[in-house]
Amino acid sequence: MSSKAGAMREIVVVGGGIVGWSAAVALKRRLPALEVTLLPVEPPPDALADRMVPTLPSIVEFHHDVGLTEADTVVRAASGFRLGTRFEGWAPEPESYVHAYGEYGLALGPVPFHQHWLRAAQGSSVPRFDRYSAAAALASSGRFIHPQDGADPLASSFGYGLHIEPPSYCEMMRAFALHLGVRERPGQINGVRLRSIDGFVEALAMEGGEELGGDLFVDASGPAAIIRSAIDPKREDWSKWLPADRILIAEQPGRGEATPLDRCVAEEAGWWWEVKAPSRTSHGLVYSSRHLSEDESARLLRKAAGADPAQAAIALAPGRFGEPWLRNCVAIGDSAIAIEPLEWTNLHLAHSAIDRMVAMMPDRDCNPVELWD
Repeated sequence: MSSKAGAMREIVVVGGGIVGWSAAVALKRRLPALEVTLLPVEPPPDALADRMVPTLPSIVEFHHDVGLTEADTVVRAASGFRLGTRFEGWAPEPESYVHAYGEYGLALGPVPFHQHWLRAAQGSSVPRFDRYSAAAALASSGRFIHPQDGADPLASSFGYGLHIEPPSYCEMMRAFALHLGVRERPGQINGVRLRSIDGFVEALAMEGGEELGGDLFVDASGPAAIIRSAIDPKREDWSKWLPADRILIAEQPGRGEATPLDRCVAEEAGWWWEVKAPSRTSHGLVYSSRHLSEDESARLLRKAAGADPAQAAIALAPGRFGEPWLRNCVAIGDSAIAIEPLEWTNLHLAHSAIDRMVAMMPDRDCNPVELWD
């Protein structure tokens, strides 16, 4: 790799899960002059962005940006639609609350609706705030329609996410990436060689003695961040504020009970979810191991899901890299940040990072001012 400035030419993506293939698709689709090579490193169990079924409305925008249709992402990848999440037991009153996507109520003149609602709520009893959301009403009744252009404002001002089937969705993204011209380079990474003059990644040492170089290395390998950590492994620790450090998951095949509304139920030592997608029913328990033992957590999830956990608890270390983009390596998704999947932000954070990486691609010198921005 040349140390001289100039436009990026060769990009290496490390990670064979949804995040890695999504990054490769976006790079090749939106910057077609780039040579993009992907090393399909299998995502580990703690790579939550690669295995969570629910997604946020930002996934629909991501698909639009890279040229994927709903026929691709819903029909061919076995996805379903979702409108929000019902939170139960998180506060004394009300007992539950639906967080849906889009507008709540209508503005009265220049004043947003929520300001009127807050004023009314101070003086008397008013209907819950989520009663003024079309998406929340649809989700609570188990129904879905696309936003209706030109209709009632409330019926045109909401968004929706998807319930994805992770293996099918990942295979769809892989096929699309290869169709666009991304090169898949199987093989084990044995080490990362840094350039002595400035600490940039010079090349990846592959099995068999071969080396793979590039101008930019995108780390989507999961929380281990095998490329980014080779430059500097230091992370910000968030466990002081986010004590949940274990996740148990139990999944069953879909039984024709798909619903656009998920559930998140608070418990003393954490919370559990229920997601009824077209292809599977997913349950999970997120908890603090300092307050709940392994046996107690398994019993709690078994009571909620009616099924045994699929595997041992997944360890979670909440935190992030203070500089996810350092020198010529950028960490995205779980490689950059580890956070519990409350409201399903994991894949959203990866998509957000991918979008900013593509839109603000620096030159090969990776000027620190551009990376900070």
